[in-house]
Parts: sequence; structure tokens; C-alpha cells
Amino acid sequence: MLYSIIDIGSNTVKCQVYSVEGEIISKKCFYTKQLGLIAKITDGILPESAVKELTDTIKEYKAAIDAVVYCFATESLRKLNNLSEVILSVKTRCGLDIELISGKDEALLSFTGFLANSPRITDGIMVDMGGGSTEILKFANGKPEHLNSFKFGCLSLRRDYIKDRFPTLNEIQHIKSKVENELKAYPWIKNCSRLCLIGGTGSAIGKLAIELGYTTIPEFSSVTFMELFNYLSQPDDEITALLEKHIPARIETIIPGMCAYRQIIETVNADTVYISQGGIRDGYLYKKLRG
Repeated sequence: MLYSIIDIGSNTVKCQVYSVEGEIISKKCFYTKQLGLIAKITDGILPESAVKELTDTIKEYKAAIDAVVYCFATESLRKLNNLSEVILSVKTRCGLDIELISGKDEALLSFTGFLANSPRITDGIMVDMGGGSTEILKFANGKPEHLNSFKFGCLSLRRDYIKDRFPTLNEIQHIKSKVENELKAYPWIKNCSRLCLIGGTGSAIGKLAIELGYTTIPEFSSVTFMELFNYLSQPDDEITALLEKHIPARIETIIPGMCAYRQIIETVNADTVYISQGGIRDGYLYKKLRG
């Protein structure tokens, strides 16, 4: 049987299609569309034009393949003043209910998806950075110990701190200070050798690291991360062309995302960075299959 999991995020709306045959789960088609919903919210209201973009995208995903469809939303919709209207529009136009996921549940679902794809890793700190929020979870022996959802993401950091296409050195410092201050209240976010990145920003970092020759595997040292960040942080025409080639949908959010990850790595004092292909959509599917 085929299942489609539609993930309404702050920056992108994604759809992962899975084949489930008994105990065997495999990933099939994947669709993604950058809508930047969080950037279109004004005074807590998502305008009708953006709602139409959202419902049109969901209808496209539903029409693409015959499957059981589930839909959830994270930070993109949690605090909308017109949330009920948006949910009603999706129900009326697309025939789907949107399940709103709390920050805590987002972290736990992401962790479930992470473990399913990376069973050999039993200890570390997992970070899932989206467009509008970042979930951080510390785990040991394959079990979560601490977690928190932070109200910053690659798109919100860009919106709040960056004026032009790419950040200045001063803007990078402002992002660093913002993230550093957010993490201070959580002393468990430190002294862990492995940082595990999941989600779109982490995947983009991993892709760039491999494509640009910094590594050949999805795990590399924190020193390598810093080298990659320093190379990309002030893009010239050549670097911009590389970003357009390898991560066209994330050209303007990858650097603010890496700014935040750099500070997280420094705070954690991590030795290695691991890029996982598992994530919240995997965890959400397992939740639905288990009832």
C-alpha cells in the first residue's frame, strides 16, 4: 500500500510517498515546493493568496499518486490568528484534515524517524532546523533525555537579521548572538561528541559538503563544517553559482541556517557532525501505522 505524508513547513511544503508491505517500508516519490509561508504572514494572518498557493500545492500532491494521504503542519501554522480559516480551506478544497504538531511532538517524531534510518547511532544531540523553528533533542542509549523547540529557523533568521540576499559579517554576528542567547538557558546542550542534523537544512549542508569535496560520507568533523561555513559565508559569483546549481531552493536560507548550526556546534562542543536522511515525515508515518 502507498502512503503520502504531506509536511507543511514554514519554508517548504513537502510530500514523501512510501510503500508499505508488511514490515517493509520503502521511500518512493518525493515532491517539494518552496512557498515561504512564514514570510507571508502579516500581523498573524496568512493571506488568502498564500492559502490558495498552499491548497493548490496539496491538490497537486494528491493528484500525483493514488495513496492514503496524511497532512501535518509545524511552526508554519501554529500561531496563526486565522488558523481555523486555513484549516477549513484545506479541508474544503483538498478534502484533508491538517494535524498540528507541537514543538515537543515535532522533536519526538523527528527522533523516531532519525533512529529508524540511523540505528547504529545511540548517543548524541539531534538538531532539526526548519524554516521557523529548531528542535534540539539529547539522547543516550537510543532514548531521548532532554528536548526543546526553539523559535528560530533558517527562514525566520533570514527575515529578522538579513537585509540583502546574503548576510554581512555584522549580520552573521547578530545571528550568532541570537542563537547563543537562546541556548544559554539549557545547560544540557553541551559536551556531546556527536551532533546529528536532520531536516532540509541539514540535508543541504551534507549535499554541499559532498559536492564541494569536503567529505565523501554523511559524517565529518566539526572542523570540516567550520571550513565549509567559512568558504560559503561571503559568497562571490562563483559560490553563488555553486549554490544555484546544488541547492537552488535554499540559496538565501542556507547561510543563516549554517550560522545557527555553527553556534550550536560551538555550544555543544561537538567533534563530529552526522547528516541523517531520516526525519519527521518518517516518524509521522510510523506513528500512523502503529495507530
